[in-house]
Amino acid sequence: GVFRNTTGGLGAWTQVNNGLNSILNDGIDDDWDGKAGTVASPEADESVSGSHRIELSVHNSTNNNVVYCVMTGNDKDTPKIMGVWRSIDQGANWVQMPKAGLPAGKALPDFNPGGQGEHHQAILADRNNPNVVFVSGDQRPSVWRADISATPVWVNMSGAAANNTNPHSDSRDMVFNAAGDILQADDGGIYRLLVPNNDVAGVTRQWDSRVGNLRISEVYSAAYDSINKTMFGALQDNGIVEQARGAGLFNPWQYVSNGGDGTIVQIAYSADGTKAHHYSTTQNFGQFTRRIYDNTGNTPVVEKPAMRIIGTSTATITGIGSWNGKFDRSAPFTTQFAINAVDPDRILVGTSYLYESYNGGTGFFSIGGIDSSKVNDATDDDFDGTPAPPPAAPVAALDLDEVEVTGKFGRVTAMAYGGRSGGINEPNIAYVAAGRRLAFRETIVDAKLTDYFELPYNDRSLKGGNIRDIALDPEERRVGWVVDDKAQVFLFENGGTVVADWKNITGNLKKLTYDLHSVTVIRSDKAPLDDVVLVGGSNGVFATDNPFLGENTVWRKVGTGLPAVAVRDVRYDPSDVLSVGTWGRGAWKITDFLTKFYPATGARASLSALDQDQVESSPLEPLASSNFVGPLTSLAFLAMHAPFVGPVLLSEPQIVPAAIAPGDPGALEITGDDSEDKDDVIRLVLDPADPDMLQVFVNNTSEEPDAVVDVDSIPKVFVTGGEGADRLVIDQANGLIKFAEGIDFTDFVVGVDSQEEINFTEINAGVVGKIRKGLAGLATWANKLSQVSEAAQKLPAVGVSLSDLFKVGDGSGAIGGVLQQGLVDRLSQYFTSDVTPTVQELVDRMKSISSGVGDVLFGIDPSSVIGALTNDNGHQELRFDLALSVDAFRDQLTLDFGADAESLGLKFDANATVNLAAKLNLDFAFGVDLTPGLSDEEAFFLQIDDLSLNARVSAGAAPVHAPLAR
Repeated sequence: GVFRNTTGGLGAWTQVNNGLNSILNDGIDDDWDGKAGTVASPEADESVSGSHRIELSVHNSTNNNVVYCVMTGNDKDTPKIMGVWRSIDQGANWVQMPKAGLPAGKALPDFNPGGQGEHHQAILADRNNPNVVFVSGDQRPSVWRADISATPVWVNMSGAAANNTNPHSDSRDMVFNAAGDILQADDGGIYRLLVPNNDVAGVTRQWDSRVGNLRISEVYSAAYDSINKTMFGALQDNGIVEQARGAGLFNPWQYVSNGGDGTIVQIAYSADGTKAHHYSTTQNFGQFTRRIYDNTGNTPVVEKPAMRIIGTSTATITGIGSWNGKFDRSAPFTTQFAINAVDPDRILVGTSYLYESYNGGTGFFSIGGIDSSKVNDATDDDFDGTPAPPPAAPVAALDLDEVEVTGKFGRVTAMAYGGRSGGINEPNIAYVAAGRRLAFRETIVDAKLTDYFELPYNDRSLKGGNIRDIALDPEERRVGWVVDDKAQVFLFENGGTVVADWKNITGNLKKLTYDLHSVTVIRSDKAPLDDVVLVGGSNGVFATDNPFLGENTVWRKVGTGLPAVAVRDVRYDPSDVLSVGTWGRGAWKITDFLTKFYPATGARASLSALDQDQVESSPLEPLASSNFVGPLTSLAFLAMHAPFVGPVLLSEPQIVPAAIAPGDPGALEITGDDSEDKDDVIRLVLDPADPDMLQVFVNNTSEEPDAVVDVDSIPKVFVTGGEGADRLVIDQANGLIKFAEGIDFTDFVVGVDSQEEINFTEINAGVVGKIRKGLAGLATWANKLSQVSEAAQKLPAVGVSLSDLFKVGDGSGAIGGVLQQGLVDRLSQYFTSDVTPTVQELVDRMKSISSGVGDVLFGIDPSSVIGALTNDNGHQELRFDLALSVDAFRDQLTLDFGADAESLGLKFDANATVNLAAKLNLDFAFGVDLTPGLSDEEAFFLQIDDLSLNARVSAGAAPVHAPLAR
């Protein structure tokens, strides 16, 4: 719900939900899930507790206390805004926005036709009129203005209402600039709505782009056309773009497909080298297109290959959707496809199934097979109305499109198609990856899955992650490299058919990048063994010219000038051009790459020499009519840092990155199973044999997990239990489970669902003894902290130090005495009553510690306490993490500025006093190294992760009409 704090964030927060449940059982389908809850037939998810996301906007004109609130429903797949409320008393009471002018049975416009309210929504209270608020969503029409005094209340702010202009779809944030215009951050960049209230004479309300030179495209895939010397790319949420043909670095860019999310682009050349075939797709293998460019600048020939499934009458590969006419409904957002490296008419496509075309995509063979069992069964299995079920239609009626794909391979994540060996083209070669599964085809025998055999990449000894990209030696298809989602690079030789053929060549790359997406190989006789390998990921592009050295492989960063963003795609064209696509900074290239890579003398140069090379930028320049850039998630403006003159932005706003959200790269999403028993038990535990891997169990009591994922690749986990009383168990028995942004139980309901951390490993008496002895030294260390000059120095005019505030009156020292009594003594007493507690019991005890020590308040944040066995340092440790705070306060301190103040003409009331507060925050870990043979002193460890000491002075008692200073 909504919480309010009136003490600057220092005091308690109060829940202010009064009125926010007004839509509950109101007979309207507020959350757009097809159900209208009533008192007789309630719908519990249309409530504050069921909301997935809440946003607030405060109206800031004087003499009012208006606040607006917007909430999304809890549909985990297609959440929408389900309510907008207004408060005139700073949130104490909320009233739903009026419905005047809306269709019957509707309480709001549909702000989220695309069902993406989890990410795409924003609310902005008008800065002058407390009765007006602006709300935005995802697909057009996406921005609305509401005036509670008008009819209709809600008016759309795009199209005809804005001089036939629109912002980009998928809103993220809205703010006012100094001129009173609205700036919207969305998946197309920044857009401005001039005079949003249409109240300035001579100025027309309309949208325009303020992208300017931001160059923030998220390029999923980029390729270089060496015939026309142009680049083209696939942009997140901004379709497909290409440079126009012509000389020069900054060739103008143009849309070739401005719908949806661009995903993959590929290029192939005609046999005579006069034509370039540009292939592209959007999300879920949509808009599969081939554009054929010649070398003279003629208008390209645009083709939409039929993608007909050979062996069926009408079925095609067209992505996800209804069954009718769609053979495969498993196409993922980024569906992999590859153009054969030695035969450009052949195309390989991987959804969760495999398809192969020999005629440029006109027809595809389903490699797994075709299920035709429902054809002509006199039942309308695909619900397309043909034929009508008996008895309306005879059994002989035809329904030839009821065919389905069969022979599942697994969701394809990477592929390499076609190769050479011994100077001979081998178009049948195919390497296909689905996560950690890697299959290889050498020859075509049955044109089925039986032609593929498994490679041992998933052998546990290799510790490989999910494969993201594959690249083959251009002249020897038996040698190749893969990158995985653990930021590792592997080499395989001899086709990778046995474990011994595989080598991890990550080398020093772990120090340079933490995430890899792409790999490419350059054949060069100047390299020691003829191959240069480049990878792209976080922090840029990295190269090695000896990729056969195993763990001793040395990588270096390539070039200068590339912004410090994630490289999503890196490719090399034989015309000696290296191109990259980045997430957030567009497309880039280096021309004459190998010429710069090696000196003209032919001697091999150190890769560090590339630091002197100039990386050339090919930014996606905005067009005059419609800019194509990437998403902006938030805008924050400070008047002193973002000055405006009229509507013109003179300096860039602060761009605040959004937190990890479901669906974002790296986010792990776990969903319960409500098909049978709605009460789910979801357990997370580290693999006992490999603590780098997280095991996920969903209603599973066996020893075989439902999923295994790499811990280091996951910044955040989202758990959705669904209906019923769901239980999330974080089992620390095999090691500490921690993620950078934590674990979010997204639909947790208090009193129904539960989340618990467990570790029932017993701590033996010897280890307990080491902990007790080690903690005894904590107070001694803390007393040294109190002697640091900043803490020990007397404050001017007060005569008290911060350390003085933490003294507990027993002579045990300042800060040390608090820790001794607050933590050490209490744990010692606990160990006296339980000499062999479990890890979980000790964690629970520390979570419960919070009380006063003398005049000082000591507390431990329960959510911070974690205990587990870890292997982080190469040997087993018992480790406990916790965050504690100590608050001290001294009031009615008399001020004494001495005679110097009098000489300066300052006079203070003799009765004036001040209050002094101090707060110590300490995040630390302690534990025992369980390596045999260590002494107690050697085994115990204490690690300080964060420490802060702050003070605050406030006015104390002073007589009326007696100012503190004058």
